[in-house]
Amino acid sequence: MTPKRLLVVEDSRSINRYLSEYLLELGFLIRSVFSLKEAMEAMREESFDYGIFDLTLPDGDAREMVSRAIRQSKVIILTSNENQLIRDDYFKLGVLDYISKNNPMDYICKQIELLIEKVEQNNQYTILVVDDSRAIREMCKSVFEIRNYSISLASSGKEALELIENERIDLVILDLFLPDVHGLEILYKIRENSQNLTLPVIALSSTLNNDHIAKVLKHGANDFINKPFSIEQIILKAANLIKDAHAERELAERLFEVEELKRRLDDAQRIAKMGSFEEDLSRKNTWWSRGIYELLGYTPFEVEPCMELFFQHIKEPHRTLIRDHYLSLNQSQETQYISEDYEILTKKGEGRWLNSSVKLIRDEKGTLLKAQGAILDVTENKRLRDELLRFNIELEKRVRHEVMGKLRLERQFRQLFENSYDAILLIDYRQRRIIDCNQTAQKLLGYSKEELKLLPPYRLLRAMSARSIKPILQDILAKRREIHDITLLSQSGEELLGQLSFNTLQEEDSNLLLCSFRNLTEQYLLKEEKNRQQNLLIQQSKLAAMGEMIGSIAHQWRQPINALAVKIQDIELAYENEELTPSYVDHFVHSSMDLISFMSHTIDDFRNFFRPSKATSTFKVLEEIQKSIAMVQNQARLSQISCLLHSELPQDFTITGYQNELKQVLLNLLKNAIDSIEERIVLDPLCERKIDLFLSLKEPFLEIQIQDTGVGIPQGIKEKIFDPYFTTKEQGKGTGIGLYMSKIIIEKNMEGKISVINQEPPRGGALFTLLIPIELRKDAKHGPTHAFL
Repeated sequence: MTPKRLLVVEDSRSINRYLSEYLLELGFLIRSVFSLKEAMEAMREESFDYGIFDLTLPDGDAREMVSRAIRQSKVIILTSNENQLIRDDYFKLGVLDYISKNNPMDYICKQIELLIEKVEQNNQYTILVVDDSRAIREMCKSVFEIRNYSISLASSGKEALELIENERIDLVILDLFLPDVHGLEILYKIRENSQNLTLPVIALSSTLNNDHIAKVLKHGANDFINKPFSIEQIILKAANLIKDAHAERELAERLFEVEELKRRLDDAQRIAKMGSFEEDLSRKNTWWSRGIYELLGYTPFEVEPCMELFFQHIKEPHRTLIRDHYLSLNQSQETQYISEDYEILTKKGEGRWLNSSVKLIRDEKGTLLKAQGAILDVTENKRLRDELLRFNIELEKRVRHEVMGKLRLERQFRQLFENSYDAILLIDYRQRRIIDCNQTAQKLLGYSKEELKLLPPYRLLRAMSARSIKPILQDILAKRREIHDITLLSQSGEELLGQLSFNTLQEEDSNLLLCSFRNLTEQYLLKEEKNRQQNLLIQQSKLAAMGEMIGSIAHQWRQPINALAVKIQDIELAYENEELTPSYVDHFVHSSMDLISFMSHTIDDFRNFFRPSKATSTFKVLEEIQKSIAMVQNQARLSQISCLLHSELPQDFTITGYQNELKQVLLNLLKNAIDSIEERIVLDPLCERKIDLFLSLKEPFLEIQIQDTGVGIPQGIKEKIFDPYFTTKEQGKGTGIGLYMSKIIIEKNMEGKISVINQEPPRGGALFTLLIPIELRKDAKHGPTHAFL
């Protein structure tokens, strides 16, 4: 906070210096002058918060100086002239106070200090002036505002009561004779509200009737001032009443806080099951907290606090022992602290264990004056201690039993350790050494236990050094992975393929890994052989599919090649008949190139069709399905089979997925449908020869149904047709890979669903249903399956 600036005007240098030094120590910024001229010059040069002026100066009358100072600062008069009229004159002029120089200097300095301190704090108080005289209201307003009070004004009783109800008022200066309501009625209404019982009120009246004054004071006024009044008088009375009211409020708040603390102490003692007491031997009285009464089972209204009553509740032999103890302490004439446990019987005969902590207070001669202490209910603690004692006895029995059991478990563990099917190594990974191993490890690795203890663990790892095993150890210690595929080297150099699992153990200063190696060399070799055979079968299926592709190309090329042969033969006839004109040649070239272009596009279509998709793309569904139908159209036409597309979708409808893989699935299903119908034609040449493709939208899927009139799927094998290498075709005509790969593409790669049912007669045949998401999920983690055709 910015220090206050003070101007001290005093011609006595000793008084000036004493006063300035005193105020300087309080933190004020002081400027001292000794004459009227110097004071006027100082006020022209700078402004001050407060001015302390001696009225008797050697070079002139101080009134002009005071009048000027009041405009910019708060003024305190310091003079030896105590004339009442002069004081009133200066108070009307606007000075703060009038301090007599006839007092001792220390008193003067303290009065100035307290006055400034009070003025600085006055802004927290509001004074309500109620008077129908505008002159009195304005005069009071100016007098109190100079002293930093907040001022509210009212000219009627109604207005005054509204302000008291709606604002915080600390003092009311009330004229008893108002135009609308008498002051006594206003006093009654003020005191009617319980919140205003302590609100100080100064009554103003021009009456000198003592009975009237007494009546006003009895009806709630705190003081009475007769009009016309002295400004100094009303200032002093207002300040004292506000001070007293403030002190009374603070006292009430402190008393409330004390009561609240006492209540909290009682609550805390009740929760803690304890109480406190004091026995004053010099005054012959005893005090108990509420907790003592509750420990004994009484209420504070049933019995008077008395230590003899308390002793009566203590059970023997504790009562006699405690009495003897107190007697011996009293005779020792030393200050003592006592702590004892004992059992009591409450008023209802209930047994409780208590602990007393007592301090004995003596005077200088050693005479016992007071005993102060606290008493705690330790019944539950006593019960717990007894239970703990019983528990410790039981624990000792269990420990002996557990030790014996542990010895048995260690023997059993050693048997399991030595006879385990897996090779087990116990490794200290900090010191990088093997500290134990089982018989299986010795036999598998070809080392003795002593040799393995001398061998660095990383020497057992194929093509690994101590540095390359570090990431594995980090995984183990971080518990990211506990099983690793790994290759070990035996002493003879044989590579052992298997899985190594780890568990970390903490043993005193050691950091141990329990490593278990399962030898899976034979299983890995069998798996490799199985994979090689599967790859061979897949290769065979690809070759068979390639033959089908070449057959499809032959179907596509047969008609254009025949047409091209006819055109070539026609050239010879045209030449012999002299019909080989330029227009004939031009027509021959264009028509021949159309046939050759058709065959070239056929090759491109088949080549693109069998190239696997490497990434998802957005494509037009109808266009791709029509291309798939075109690929089998010639083969179907030879058997007089019609392929019809029924779509509820717009021509430009698109989905996002693997374009070529979807065509491969459709081509495989269409070829299977043609084969099934041809098989039925052999049995029934007059049967219906038809393949229908139905497209519809079932959000969020596209549904494709392929329905044929073939022989259908034989009962009992419908669940197996999607298994790898399962086929119902004659040997050499199918590999059993097509439907298996179709299921992988639709369900794994494209997140869809493929299913099949047999249709009811007479139509018969199979109905394959594909559900394909319109758009793959962005977080899908898969890639395209290699082409199987």
